[in-house]
Order: sequence, then structure tokens, then C-alpha cells
Amino acid sequence: MEELTSLLSELLRVFPHYWVYITTAQSTRKDCRDRPNVYSVLTALHSAFFPKVTQMHCHHSRQMDPDTRREIDGRLSITQAQTPTGTTFQVINIYQFTAANPAGQTDMWATTENWINKQKDNRIIMQGGLNCAHPGCRWEYAQPLNKDIGTADNKLEHFLKNTSGCFHAQQEHTWKGKQCRAALDHVITWNYHLPPQAARPIPKSHKKFDQCQVWTQLPHLDFPKQTNTARTTQPDFSQRIDTVFFK
Repeated sequence: MEELTSLLSELLRVFPHYWVYITTAQSTRKDCRDRPNVYSVLTALHSAFFPKVTQMHCHHSRQMDPDTRREIDGRLSITQAQTPTGTTFQVINIYQFTAANPAGQTDMWATTENWINKQKDNRIIMQGGLNCAHPGCRWEYAQPLNKDIGTADNKLEHFLKNTSGCFHAQQEHTWKGKQCRAALDHVITWNYHLPPQAARPIPKSHKKFDQCQVWTQLPHLDFPKQTNTARTTQPDFSQRIDTVFFK
């Protein structure tokens, strides 16, 4: 927690005009060196475009496994942000469980679906690593697909159907393994439409990471800018390791 607080303080010092929120959780699962996996998501919103921001807390089913509940709290961040003209958006930043953890994926989708279906007419933008792909968005995979992978992709389709989400199928891979590629990072909206997102390769300084950056353009007319708090130059995000962000 001390390291996280130090990181957040440093981010706020370097980017003083941004609201920065970090959620993190330690998993019961361990890596090859017997160290617990730690998962985090970071959301940063410019205060000139969103002068009022509130971190929301998502409720879980009482039947959910406590360890899964804690991990979802680190993998899911919901922020409510208001533009200078009073328009409210909810920004959901998500790092879904992998296909190797189907129970965790199911619980994450259920939690997110319940939240979205209670929001009625709210404008929602969700982005993140969903660890699943739209049909036709996996390349060089052995066929038929591994059962867990196929199940993960089907869960995405059910989630979109159950929530009526607006989804653009990613035409480029956002993740690359040794012998295959897939579009696993996405932007989904509700009661709001955005143009298709674009994938951009990670800079050479971060080639050890296997994800791409995903960009989407926000309509300028919907996001007026407060002149008294805006930066004069746009921060360079090319050196950030987050896989999904807005420009």
C-alpha cells in the first residue's frame, strides 16, 4: 500500500491537472516464482474536460467467493465524471480474468452486467483488457479453439446481448503470443456512440509487454474544455504501459 501511495503521489505531481484513480488487488494465484499475482487498473481523467469526478463502488453478489470479490475490486474501476456543461459519463476501466479462469470471468461479467443494467439512460464508456475476442478476431489459432478460449469469447457475446452494448469489432490484434494474435482489448459504450478504436504498437522501450495500446477519439463537441485548468501541451502517453487510454 505504501508503494501504491507513493506511485499515486508521483503521478499527481507529474500530471497535476489529472484526476488519477488506481485500484489494485493481490490474487491467491501465484506466478512461476511462487509470488502472488497483483492486478491493478489506473484511470486518469483531465480536469479541464471533467472538473467533477467521483469514484463509484460496485456491489457484488453475497454468494460470490470472497477471494474473487477482492480481486474484482482490484480489476474493476468505475468513475463518474461530469463535463463543464453538466453532462455526466461513467467510465469503466476493466481488466478481465483470463480464459484459464472461467469462474472468475463469469463473476466479473455478472458484476459488470448488473451495474450497467441499473444505470438506465446513463452514458457509459467501458474500456480495458477483456481477455476475449469477437468472432473472427483471433489469428493463427489452432482450430477448433481451446474450450476455455471459445467459452470466454461466447461470454463476451452474451454480455453485449444482455446489456445492449455498442461494440466495434477490433480489426487489428492488440495481443500477440509466440504463434498467435488476438484482439483482446476493447471499447464498449452504452447510450453513447464512439468511432471504431485503433490499435497502436507499444513503443520499443516497452517491447517486453505483449499488449498494444488502444485509442479512441472522443467527439470534441461533447467534451468542452475549461480554459482555466487545461494544460498547454498534451502529456506524452507513449511511455506509459497502460494498454487502453483516451486521447
